[in-house]
Amino acid sequence: VASLAAFGPPEAVGERLLGAERAKDSTLSVRMLSQAVRVSGSSPSATASRVGGGESGEGESGSGSSGSASGAAAAAPAPVRYYCYEYELDSTRGRKRILNVVTIAGSRLYIVNGQVKCGKASAEAAAAEGGGAGDGDGAAAAASSCALDDDAAAALAALRASAASFEVVLRPRVAA
Repeated sequence: VASLAAFGPPEAVGERLLGAERAKDSTLSVRMLSQAVRVSGSSPSATASRVGGGESGEGESGSGSSGSASGAAAAAPAPVRYYCYEYELDSTRGRKRILNVVTIAGSRLYIVNGQVKCGKASAEAAAAEGGGAGDGDGAAAAASSCALDDDAAAALAALRASAASFEVVLRPRVAA
């Protein structure tokens, strides 16, 4: 796949990501909390969670940027588009908050993934709600959120900052 646009719109890619999690034997439930599209050098613009279709800036930003036809000056690298996801996973190994950033640049796939384990209060709340089997689309999923203590909340904030600052820098190729 040559570009993120060819990989699919952010909603479809997010659904494939959740589908891969659902396919694991250890997964009890999974739900998307947020998804955003970011272009290199900009802050994320959040899109509605788990919404199909619609305008979300599909298409590869900067794909029409001009190169240097004469070769006299190096062309600025085209902006890189990133899909950013945050979701909650309840598995047989516990409940987690997961951040994922994906991009395709220079026909290469780049993925950044980080996770924070939720506190025991989250597991107890899920058990009280009836345990979390299924895909997390129902009302029980809306009620089950990841409880984070101060340390986990700080770790999640650090992961978000790292994900937001992740940039793939493609160096211009020099003609031989």
